[in-house]
Amino acid sequence: DDPTTRLYEPVQRRRLEAQLIGDFNGIGAVVAVTKQKKGEISARRLSIIAPVPGGPADRAGVRAGDVVSEIDGRWVIAYDPLLELDRPTIMAMDMKARRQAVETANKRREDGISLPDALEVLGGGSAKTIKRAAGETLALTLERQGAAEPIKLSVVLGPARLDPVEFKPINSKVSYLRVTQFSDTATASIAKALSANKAKSVVLDLRDNSGGPSTGATKGAYKCVVSLLQGLSSGGDMGFVERAGGRRDKITVAANKKHPARVTVLVNMGTANLAEMVAAGLRERNGARLVGDQTRGDGTFLKLHSLSDGSAMTVASGKLLSSKGLDFSGKGLKPDVMVSTGGPKSSGDAALSRAISAAGT
Repeated sequence: DDPTTRLYEPVQRRRLEAQLIGDFNGIGAVVAVTKQKKGEISARRLSIIAPVPGGPADRAGVRAGDVVSEIDGRWVIAYDPLLELDRPTIMAMDMKARRQAVETANKRREDGISLPDALEVLGGGSAKTIKRAAGETLALTLERQGAAEPIKLSVVLGPARLDPVEFKPINSKVSYLRVTQFSDTATASIAKALSANKAKSVVLDLRDNSGGPSTGATKGAYKCVVSLLQGLSSGGDMGFVERAGGRRDKITVAANKKHPARVTVLVNMGTANLAEMVAAGLRERNGARLVGDQTRGDGTFLKLHSLSDGSAMTVASGKLLSSKGLDFSGKGLKPDVMVSTGGPKSSGDAALSRAISAAGT
């Protein structure tokens, strides 16, 4: 009953590994299966965690938090439609109406698209029921929080390159550091940026940073997170991974006397998983202020395991908690300053302007 535990065939594994270093295809977004309740039915929905800035989905208007309900006009199968026919409803029907209701439910399922096929085509692959290539258009129907009606968009499929780190001085007091992906490439870029930083205040932009699976303690996302926290904090226990049985493994970073005096963190609905833990740790341990929108609320600690035939699995291996033991799963983090934000930008951005103002005071 865990949608995050998933098998990746060899070709899918190669695609995932490319994404983990910033090379995306398809719609150019981090997509995941999430659990939602529809009445008494436990549904599996296809959620946009974070569009790649400037990628196909971002250009088309897809946002973090959107749920893909249809692809090319076909329902993305979220549950067995027969579950909607509860026993009292069925028993109240005559035989003809009962038969018609069952046939309608079965046809909806048969005409729909399975979650594996949907994930495949959105990620740039080719599924049996959906065949699209780069340059072709995919029609998406999205459910968006606050929108009264479903939103229909067309996305031109193609490659998207995610530059994981951007750094620049804003003025003599404030520097801007955007981290949209935790990776080995990002680790090196973050170290270079912070060594060049002269300002006492840093705006850390974690909008549309979806976290991601850990490939080990000495590389990949986990190492990048530890390096970032060490560069921006005074050190100490910055979070926990809660294991089965309640055991908690500390995420500890070394002391750093040269850390910035003030850190302001930009967040939005695309800030998820490890990025949420970073934001929470900096707020709790170093008094950082969070600016932007509510974060996603994804506390699952994922590990990527390689298998002998070239395939791989992501496996839920624990729950991420903040430095004070806060469980943000399903709730997210509420910013100290709420400002609607569409994504990371370096100018013309109300949330960024507020963050720079807060950092400079």
